[in-house]
Amino acid sequence: LILLSQPTRNSGHFYDSHHTLTKDPSDPNSVGYRAIVLNSEESPFVTLKAIRQYAKSYGGYDSPEYQIKVRGQFSDQLEGFLISRRLVEMARGTTVQHTGQWGYVLVADIGGGVERDSSVVGLFKISGFDPLGDRVVEPVLVREMPKTMSARDVGRELYQFAQEYSNVVAVIDSVGIGLTAAQEAEELGCNVQRMMWGIPCHAEAQKRRFLNQRALAWVALRDGLLEERVRVDGSDQAINQISRIPYKLDERGRIDV
Repeated sequence: LILLSQPTRNSGHFYDSHHTLTKDPSDPNSVGYRAIVLNSEESPFVTLKAIRQYAKSYGGYDSPEYQIKVRGQFSDQLEGFLISRRLVEMARGTTVQHTGQWGYVLVADIGGGVERDSSVVGLFKISGFDPLGDRVVEPVLVREMPKTMSARDVGRELYQFAQEYSNVVAVIDSVGIGLTAAQEAEELGCNVQRMMWGIPCHAEAQKRRFLNQRALAWVALRDGLLEERVRVDGSDQAINQISRIPYKLDERGRIDV
């Protein structure tokens, strides 16, 4: 019997086959599994350049993704917070450089009204085409709307914000109540890109790594902070929100945020 898998869970039969169900190394006749770990760092077919690229893509040599997918190790960090508070606080003072074409992106998270959270609108100056590679993000304004504002009111506010800047695209989470804000902004003439964060990514490589577009977006933010391509709004509320995003790896080794 041969078991082949990525070590994505710290429980179950495959985990036990490398721990409690292994052969006794001092007794060759003992019953159990012979645990074999295939570490890509030790492979003659994997270059040092590739190893460095994997470390960069997966968030560092000590990240759970790197431990699982490159070193073939069970990780003790399968769940937790994706971005540390220290990393976000350091990004307060980051000076970003837009070296190519850039534009404004107006994002909106629509709240549910008086009894729930309020809506938040942010305007960002953005350049770069690859969110995991060269994307540069600089906040221009981040504003919390009054809880008494309806989704339609927020749609009108988005349109007003867009009139103050050129080359603006409004990105709105259009599932549920956000759809109303998106429709209102579109009817007024705003250039709206509707987002559905729960749907799968487009590229096959991203589908294998991320559960959905939400997970891709948060990892792209983490990588941008690490590489000093993203500056963060300096408010304590923003830092608290970003540093408390939970994540886990599913059974296929994909990031779920």
